[in-house]
Amino acid sequence: MAHPPRSSVFSRARGRWRLGLARRPRFALLPVAAMIAVLVPVLGVTPQALEGQSAQDRIQGLGIENAERYIDPVARGLGLALTAGIFDRATVLPAFHVDLGVRIAASFRSEADRTFDAVLPASFEWDHPATGPRSFQNPLAPVEGSLTTPSAMGEGPGIVVEPAGEFRQALLQAGENPDAYRVAFPAGLDLSLVPAAALYVSMGVGFGTEITLRALPGVRVSPDLGNFSGTGFAVKHEISRWIDSPVDLAVGVGSQNLSVDEFFEASAMEGWLLVGKAVGPLSFYGTGGLRRATVDVEYRVDNPNEIPGLPADGTVVTFQPDLGTRAAWGGGIRLQLLLLNLAGQYNGGENPGFSIKVAFGIP
Repeated sequence: MAHPPRSSVFSRARGRWRLGLARRPRFALLPVAAMIAVLVPVLGVTPQALEGQSAQDRIQGLGIENAERYIDPVARGLGLALTAGIFDRATVLPAFHVDLGVRIAASFRSEADRTFDAVLPASFEWDHPATGPRSFQNPLAPVEGSLTTPSAMGEGPGIVVEPAGEFRQALLQAGENPDAYRVAFPAGLDLSLVPAAALYVSMGVGFGTEITLRALPGVRVSPDLGNFSGTGFAVKHEISRWIDSPVDLAVGVGSQNLSVDEFFEASAMEGWLLVGKAVGPLSFYGTGGLRRATVDVEYRVDNPNEIPGLPADGTVVTFQPDLGTRAAWGGGIRLQLLLLNLAGQYNGGENPGFSIKVAFGIP
C-alpha cells in the first residue's frame, strides 16, 4: 500500500481530498476556513493508518477539539470587536439631526492567543496486516518534543506529529515507513488584531434620545478572513439633562450581528455608561459597562470519495467558543469640524481594542 509523503495539511487538502463550507459552492474556501476544516480529519495520522471504526471516532473528535483551539482567538476577537466604539460622546444629537459615517473597530491579540497545546489521542486501533486489529497507547508524538503550536493568531509553522512507541515499531514490522504517517499542523496567520467594520446612521429623536442603525453589506475588510456583513442598532439617552452635573452623562445599549461569509456568525450585546466633556470642537469621553458576545463556527466536510478515516461527506461540524459577559472600559476623543466629525477610542478589559470613525452630519 503506497502512502503519501509527509506534507502540510494544506497540500493534502489540495490533493486527494478537499473540504468545503456549509451551504457554499464546493471547494470555495476562505483561508481561515480552509485551515480549520482540514483539521477535522487529519490532526492525527493519515487515513491509511486509521481503518477501524474506533479510529474514525477518535480522529474526528481529535480534529474538532484542535480546530476549536486553533480558531478560538479569532472567534473571540471577532465577537468582542463588535462592541468597540459604538458610542463616541456623552451627549445626543438634537431631534432630527443626523450623523452618517463609517466605523472600523478591532480587538488585539494577547500573548496567550498566539499558541495552544495540541491534543493527541491517548490510544487508537490500527488494523495490522498480519495480526489484525490492535490497540496502541500514546501512538503519536511531536517530532520536536513540544505540543505547543501556533493558533490562527500566531505565527510560524505548526508542529509535526509522527508515530511513536509500539505503534512505530508495528509499522516497521509491517514494512511500512513511519515517516509516511507524519502530519503537519497548520501554520499561524500572524494576525495582530481581528477587525470589524460597519456603516452607520445616527439620528436624534428628541427627549434626550438618539438611535443608531448599523449595516455592512458584504465588504472584505481583511484578506485573511473573507467577506463581512452585518447589522445592528443602539439607543443612547442623555441623563445629565435630568440632573445637575458638571459633566455630560449618558447611558446606551446596543446589539450587533456580523457574519464572515457563512463560516462565522457573531452577535454581541452591550450596555455602557458614558461620561464626557466638550471643549470647543473637541469632546472627551470615557465609558464603562458590560458586553457579551457569542460566535458560531460552522463548516461542512467535503469527502465525496468517502475516504476511510475521514468524516462522511456532508458532515456539518459546529462549535461555539465561550465568550460570556465581560466588563470593559474605554476612553476616546471626538473632533467636530463643521459637518465632518472624527472619533477614536481605546477599549480596555480582558480583550482590548480600538475603533476609528469618520462621519458627516449636522451636530
